[in-house]
Amino acid sequence: MKKGTLIAAAALSAVAVASVANAQEEPRAPGFMKKGVAAPSNALEIDIGSGYHQGVGNITNRPLDNVQDYSGAGIAGALDIGYRATPHFSIGVYGQGTLFNANDRLANGTDVRDLTAGIQANYHFMPYRAMDPWVGIGTGYHGYWVVPEVGPNTSRNGLEIARVRAGADFRVANEFALGPVIGADTSLFLSEKLPGDTGFHAVTGERLNFFFFGGLLGRFDLAGTSIRETTATAAR
Repeated sequence: MKKGTLIAAAALSAVAVASVANAQEEPRAPGFMKKGVAAPSNALEIDIGSGYHQGVGNITNRPLDNVQDYSGAGIAGALDIGYRATPHFSIGVYGQGTLFNANDRLANGTDVRDLTAGIQANYHFMPYRAMDPWVGIGTGYHGYWVVPEVGPNTSRNGLEIARVRAGADFRVANEFALGPVIGADTSLFLSEKLPGDTGFHAVTGERLNFFFFGGLLGRFDLAGTSIRETTATAAR
């Protein structure tokens, strides 16, 4: 091989090595999931959600008194109002209403309705990222009604002992995030009014029952401030 060819080959090799090294040194742009965003703080937080909702388990120890003896799956709508005290933490109140599909054993035209309301707290794990996983827990009131087209209702009131929600916020704008949410609730009905009863009375043989939720949640953070992670770190 000629000397000139050797020199040209060596030069090309050096250029290639330098190009690879330079490419390795250049930082890659973070993916959407890790993209830095401003997090809300000291804000009024309003959450609007909707999704699938279904209950299982006994209401009492009486025959044919299981949640699924009255209702199947339903569509729920939820509204939460709270205070986003810090990028990581919020506290507030929640309300959720559901219209279930009535069990086939019930008369045509029967509605099965459900309402929960109470207090809750949420914790955000990665508020300074475009995808922010979060978890929340709450407790409050639970009402459940079987409403036939003709005749008296079956009404039950009790406690939503524990309401757990988990999801991920995808931060679309400083004031708005949207993402999936799943959840599970544990309830105990303590009073009831059955067809033929003149008023409410205590439930006998009450049992724990469970309700499951999955859907989408839109989160609005209003009238607050937006904090970057670098600002929050410097403030510490």
